[in-house]
Amino acid sequence: MQIGPTQILDTYAEAFGARYTRLIITAADDYWLDAALASITGYGTSVLGCDAEAGVEQRLPAAQSPDGRPAAAVLLFAFTTESVTHAAQHRVAQCILTCPSTAFDTKRQEEVWRLLSADRDRLLTFCRRHQITVGRLEVRKTLKSPRPLYELQAVGQDADAVRRYLGVDRTTF
Repeated sequence: MQIGPTQILDTYAEAFGARYTRLIITAADDYWLDAALASITGYGTSVLGCDAEAGVEQRLPAAQSPDGRPAAAVLLFAFTTESVTHAAQHRVAQCILTCPSTAFDTKRQEEVWRLLSADRDRLLTFCRRHQITVGRLEVRKTLKSPRPLYELQAVGQDADAVRRYLGVDRTTF
């Protein structure tokens, strides 16, 4: 099977539902940013052996950095919202805030909800009913089903609408 530039061999694969958070970390220079990134992602290779899976999503150009300094986006994944919240709180406190010159500001963190549905029309109807902006609707193919899965990311006011619909309070660090 070929998905975009990636060839997928018909061997073995598994997937798990997860919750995640995206953290933006800045530092005085690349040296200290690298130190902070190594610290926060150092043991985050499997949720089976640690509090959360963690990895660097991307380095951010200065124009996207909240304070104009070297920056990177880090993703933390865990099985529950409570678990990822707990992991983020502890890793920011123990790995980021203890690293010289780094900065982490909870006001700059963006809430993101991924809306997934096998039925495109129902997903779009849900979005219309709750006044959620439909920007780019991604189509995902899965190995287990011939039907595609439709994905929409809700951010900003759209994320607020999803959270209100679910009756969930926004978790703050």
